[in-house]
Amino acid sequence: MSYATRAALVERFGEAEIGQLEHEGVSYAQILEDTDALINGYLARSYQIPLKKPSALLVGWACDIARYKIRSRTMRGSDALSDDVRKRYEDVLKQLKDAADGTLLLELDETPSETNNALTRVSGRSDPAVFTADKGLFGWK
Repeated sequence: MSYATRAALVERFGEAEIGQLEHEGVSYAQILEDTDALINGYLARSYQIPLKKPSALLVGWACDIARYKIRSRTMRGSDALSDDVRKRYEDVLKQLKDAADGTLLLELDETPSETNNALTRVSGRSDPAVFTADKGLFGWK
């Protein structure tokens, strides 16, 4: 099951826009598959993918990504990409990165995978080296 569907695209962007893009010969199957792969690539670090019950936020992200990809593959190519479409796509990528890093938590019925659990991530920082070649243990207590 794809995160985005034709019905979801129509709901968000209207029948007129989606119909026009279909008239230009866009293949939804490949674009929706690419969209899922992109999303899963980001979320695989923190969630068990594919997500069985994507949240409304995730479906919205998938629709924005799919819209960007659809418009870029039409006969008009990059001319079909408005600033709004491009900005929404870039914003989604930033949000996906935040979700992958655990900064933004998705409200899902599923729990994060145990091997890729964003809640158990460990990071740290250490002080600069105390020992140097010329000082040895000088000053150590």
